[in-house]
Amino acid sequence: MKLSKIASALTVAGVLATSLPANASSALFSGFGLPSSDALLTGATVVDFTSLTAGIYTSLTTGNVTFGGGGGSFVITNNLGGDYNTQGRNLQNLHGQGSTTILDFTFASPVSAFGFNFGASNEDWSLAIYDAANNIIESQILNQTWFSNAGDYFGMATSGIASARLTQLTHVNDAGADWILLDNFSYVGRNNVPEPETLLLSGLGLFALAASRRRKMKQR
Repeated sequence: MKLSKIASALTVAGVLATSLPANASSALFSGFGLPSSDALLTGATVVDFTSLTAGIYTSLTTGNVTFGGGGGSFVITNNLGGDYNTQGRNLQNLHGQGSTTILDFTFASPVSAFGFNFGASNEDWSLAIYDAANNIIESQILNQTWFSNAGDYFGMATSGIASARLTQLTHVNDAGADWILLDNFSYVGRNNVPEPETLLLSGLGLFALAASRRRKMKQR
């Protein structure tokens, strides 16, 4: 291959790399419908709570995720199923014997994205994500959903999410715990966004293959 062709290949591959972000940054995402319909949650494992035993819990593990009450308790129930962005059995923070203003999500192995349907909130709630060393990666405030039943969902996406915490921040409309409902908790355990270095190497490989084929054609 001539030097000019090598330089051309490197230039194009370099443009490919520099047109991409240096790293996949964390981000809050949201939408309407099932969280698993979001491109960031393609192929997600979905916890719809249907197969889980109804009752009050301080901690509950299913698959790769453990739900915690942050020192309090929560309930798995059919109550209000089909309302407030739920489809059936769901997780609620408020019940007859107590409540919590914190919900924890802990992953046995890190995930690259997770999301859930979120309903009935009329206070500000923050969603924070942490790495395996319990360092905070990012925290965002979720929009209040009030009486919506449009399928509001929220999630976070970045590599290496080891845990997350949902925390009630305000008590403007509720003196105590803001009654919220969660359903269709979805997560993916791999990063589906290729690293720029991988794309650069792939681009160089394709250029090298094309050059090799051109040489063979000229030798015939």
